[in-house]
Amino acid sequence: YGTSVTVGADATAPGYAFSGWRVEAPVEAVVTGGQFTMPASDVVLVGSFTARTNTPYRIEYYWQNVEGDGYTLHEGQNLTGVTDTTATIPVRTYAGFHLNPTASGTLTEGTITADGQLVLRRYYDRNTYQVKYAYEASSSSISNLPPLPEDTTAYRYGATVTVKPDVSRADYDFIGWYSKGSSVVAANTATFTMPIPLNGQYVTLWGEFFAKSDVPFTIEHYLQNTAGTDDYRLAVTAKSHGVTNAEVTAEAYKRTFTGYTFAHAEPATGKIQTGLVLKLYYNLNVHNVTYK
Repeated sequence: YGTSVTVGADATAPGYAFSGWRVEAPVEAVVTGGQFTMPASDVVLVGSFTARTNTPYRIEYYWQNVEGDGYTLHEGQNLTGVTDTTATIPVRTYAGFHLNPTASGTLTEGTITADGQLVLRRYYDRNTYQVKYAYEASSSSISNLPPLPEDTTAYRYGATVTVKPDVSRADYDFIGWYSKGSSVVAANTATFTMPIPLNGQYVTLWGEFFAKSDVPFTIEHYLQNTAGTDDYRLAVTAKSHGVTNAEVTAEAYKRTFTGYTFAHAEPATGKIQTGLVLKLYYNLNVHNVTYK
């Protein structure tokens, strides 16, 4: 009785703040400066804890690798909250990705532990897109176009795509496969990185043919062997060239042969293409002999 008593040190608990010791009974025991004078009865000191509001926890967002063989941390954020309360990780949106709610390691909510070790995670898979090939309208009217390449592969966003080989058509130049709009793929590009298609489904690669300007063709001149018959011999073969599908008239290439007159051509007209042969026929001139 009457002795000066020093109040014990504050209690500690991870993630909680201690309110300090206060006298519950008797009322005559008053703590001043961390001490009190012992009264004539037992003293009961009571302390309490309050959950801290700044207990750390973390949220993390993972992106699927291009190869599809795992995930890589894209971004994370350190946060704080009230100890022993529930925290959740918000859903975020990423272009070219979609949330995979069942990915291994997913933890969308949890209790904020006093040791600050709670980590919430969400995982996002890459969207997949396809590549389609098409001919420009300017080329679609050309006959005997080669079949369009087919590609059934589902490419992940960001994956490397190998462009199909160029196609070919006799008498035309092919400028290569390319895309429009954002011009992700320039003509004669061997590979490109899969973007997010404008239609959200596939990237279209366009191909276009242009008529060649130097397509060779042949002109053959036939001379009649016997007047009044269809017996002709090849006398001269000539070569010329021009723009694919341009129309030419055989008679424009006729020549002068002494003793012969141009008769007809097969064909009379034609469109320039490899293998075109214009055949011009000349008949023997017939003269009469008169005696007087």
